[in-house]
Amino acid sequence: MGVLYEIVSTPFAYAERPRLSVDEMFAGAPERIGFGPGRLQHCVIWEPAEAVHEEPVFWFHGGAFLVGTPESMIDAARVWCHEGYRFVSVGFRLVPHDRFPAQVDDAYKGVLATQTWLKDHGLPYEHVIVGGSSAGGQLACLLGYSDKLAKRYGFDRRAVSAVVSCAAIVDADDLELQPIHPLSFWKSFVDLPCRDTKDRAAIHETLLPYSPIALVEGEDGIALPPFFAIQGSSDTLNPYVHQKAFVEALKKQGTEAVLETIDDPRWQHMIGTVTLHRKDPDAFMPLKHLFSWLLGIEAEGRGARQ
Repeated sequence: MGVLYEIVSTPFAYAERPRLSVDEMFAGAPERIGFGPGRLQHCVIWEPAEAVHEEPVFWFHGGAFLVGTPESMIDAARVWCHEGYRFVSVGFRLVPHDRFPAQVDDAYKGVLATQTWLKDHGLPYEHVIVGGSSAGGQLACLLGYSDKLAKRYGFDRRAVSAVVSCAAIVDADDLELQPIHPLSFWKSFVDLPCRDTKDRAAIHETLLPYSPIALVEGEDGIALPPFFAIQGSSDTLNPYVHQKAFVEALKKQGTEAVLETIDDPRWQHMIGTVTLHRKDPDAFMPLKHLFSWLLGIEAEGRGARQ
């Protein structure tokens, strides 16, 4: 039922009209910041008409690492700029042409390149919010919670003020997307250390360093940024139960974590990830709760830095 619903509902999700349909919340045309030779190795930054918040928002699009562009996040840019945030959509290479974890490599390089651009233009860059939808949410979680990857790329994980998830992949084993494609198809998706693509244990071991819940459960006393998730309880593609478990794992570490649950059977994966930023942020309660929560996080962070 879940997979069939996702297929049938996808056209209707994309057909929903954005509630913020004008671009008056932007200060001007977006800037393009390249960080590699690939077609998608660039970030797009939208400046709000009125910048209220210092922290820029770095957002990673969904699409199972198969589809998507940084420009496709225009709806999200409208919503975040409407709230006064500088919004950066981070591009990354796609599978199967560039196997996972090339996308992780691009996530870090894109954020670092944009932080440098912001610094060079005299704009705030030291503290950031990271977020994403589905597979993009997994990238955001890695920036927020992986010390090992942060050290590899020279990224200061302490710069992350908050992590925002829209039905993010928080258990990397969910990248198998069962039962949408057979396990053998993974030879085109993941850079495996062995060629036996039917070896589930080998795939699990390869993905484990990129599994947010494993990273959080493996930490011991290290400060982790607060987390806010929006997800439908009927989502089975990125299982809601995994998001709930991730939130509980963060709480066990003493980290503030909120799961904004949408109890609507229509709010499964595609409806949720595609339409979230097509809602009115002044009326749609999950977005209102998110931005109210972020105000509190911002105030706490400002107080801690003083």
